[in-house]
Amino acid sequence: MDDYKKEQLTITQNQSTSVLNYIQNNHFPALPYKIQYINDTNWPIYKNKSLVEKGTAVRIGNTYKMNNWKNVVAYEAWQGDSLVSISQTDQIVVGGEMNTFSKVYAIQYDGSKIEVIPQLSVDVETPKLSTDLHEYWYYVKNMCNETTNPWGNTPRSFNAMTASAAGSIVQATSVPVFKTQRWKLVDVNGKTGLVNETGLYLGEDLKATTIPFGWTLEKVTQGGSSGYRFVSYDATTLKTVVHLSTSLTLINYLQDDAASVWQFIPADQVKKSTDNENQLYRVNSLRYEDAVIGTFLTYDTATNTVFPATSGEKRWKISFYDAITGACHIVCEEGKYLALSGSIPVLSNTPANWYIYMGTCDGMTGYRIATSTASIPYMLNLTSNGTLDMSNSFSTACLWNFLPANLTSTKNPSKNKVNAYVENKKIKVDGTDRFFIHSVRGQPVENTNLQSGVYIVTSQYFTTKVIVK
Repeated sequence: MDDYKKEQLTITQNQSTSVLNYIQNNHFPALPYKIQYINDTNWPIYKNKSLVEKGTAVRIGNTYKMNNWKNVVAYEAWQGDSLVSISQTDQIVVGGEMNTFSKVYAIQYDGSKIEVIPQLSVDVETPKLSTDLHEYWYYVKNMCNETTNPWGNTPRSFNAMTASAAGSIVQATSVPVFKTQRWKLVDVNGKTGLVNETGLYLGEDLKATTIPFGWTLEKVTQGGSSGYRFVSYDATTLKTVVHLSTSLTLINYLQDDAASVWQFIPADQVKKSTDNENQLYRVNSLRYEDAVIGTFLTYDTATNTVFPATSGEKRWKISFYDAITGACHIVCEEGKYLALSGSIPVLSNTPANWYIYMGTCDGMTGYRIATSTASIPYMLNLTSNGTLDMSNSFSTACLWNFLPANLTSTKNPSKNKVNAYVENKKIKVDGTDRFFIHSVRGQPVENTNLQSGVYIVTSQYFTTKVIVK
């Protein structure tokens, strides 16, 4: 044994035989259930036959985090009929790609399985290689979870990759989302090149270059964050890992760290409405404590109040954009503006400037709705008791998702980006293969040989109905 100190524990054949004889001679009844998950902390659950009490859960990519579940002896993750992982903590990672047959179960003392259904889900984008025919532009967001920066800089959790000029070290900056630099992935001799919209590549020496360089892109979970890391190898030896330093420049750092994890946020995930295209969003909070999980930003136009609710029927759009400052207006569907009365969010007939930034906390990336361009500005905040205010203390309470509610074009319907249709009894969505299909009763459905009926198609970015005839 090597636990706290090294000792040898000897069990003799006589001792083993004695125990077996004791069990056989006393004719103990066989247990009616398996006890493979019993340990030195959960044995009272088995003794008392305690039933599982459900709590809440959040899914971040392939990671499930459970809160306030009781009497669970283990969690199991399944892909269809295959058990892929087991955990006896309040967190479990589902191996493989998430789909409608990816399930997590809380295991009761008697082996019963209770499905864990997350009240909040945040997908991790699987990036695509751009080609001559199709380009996929992303914000390359660092996944460090720090809420303050020890050097007095903007927290790394606010920053996305930026290259300014050939020969300079690539860095990361925090600017309003519509001003954030865009990158795409391209093939470079069988490896993955990262090139921005000005034609600069991330080079082997972590400097911007016009010469294509190919990285190995690895899917990882490190420091509480899931995403991808850019690495290079010398034969089979790890040589370089692209890491964001506290000074907000890229360095080589080989140790596992969340600041070496990056996510690819689609550059058109959040869009401004125009005369031709009116993009409406449901805005939901990424705060996930029991009392507030699954909360949406809603309003009452009669009283001009703005408040959180567990229903996301109210919709918002982003209108007006100042390309110099990054300011925009956030407008409810009925045309009133999100504004402030003191520090309290309200509706107003008068426009107010807001600045939408990306941010990462607890492994989740969302958007900060801020009042200024300060390094840590006042941000729209969901309090623990379920009210709204403004705060300059960063946490998941200041992170929001913009979930497309619909996409309509007033002048040219062919510009719709959410185009779901049926082909050979299978649902397809233009521009993505990452979506889930449910029946109108909420049951997951495999996307093959679909029967006639109405189906709900969802992803992190849209929800729509599709009719199969």
